[in-house]
Amino acid sequence: MLASSRNSYVTSFEYMDCNLTVKNFSLRFSVVYRPPPNKQNGLKTSTFLDDEWPTVLANFTTAENDILVVGDVNFHLDNLSNPNTQYSTVFWKRVACDNTSPSQLM
Repeated sequence: MLASSRNSYVTSFEYMDCNLTVKNFSLRFSVVYRPPPNKQNGLKTSTFLDDEWPTVLANFTTAENDILVVGDVNFHLDNLSNPNTQYSTVFWKRVACDNTSPSQLM
């Protein structure tokens, strides 16, 4: 299976999603890229976190195999005073397991 961000509901980031199978092992692998939001591109963190990313994540809930998501979503987790960092940290904590940090998810 191969999908890309040419879906009408994804406008703030790009992704590639595929299933890799080697013998009896199968892995769903997804690569994500979100450009940094700025005035020129008009992208907003809230669009990514509240609208589009949860829709893509919902597709993973039906996966029967292991899932690996990698990429760059342009959150500066080292800058805790940045409102986007604070917002994204709250989001990642909502979806993370107890012992998983946001950097391990991204």
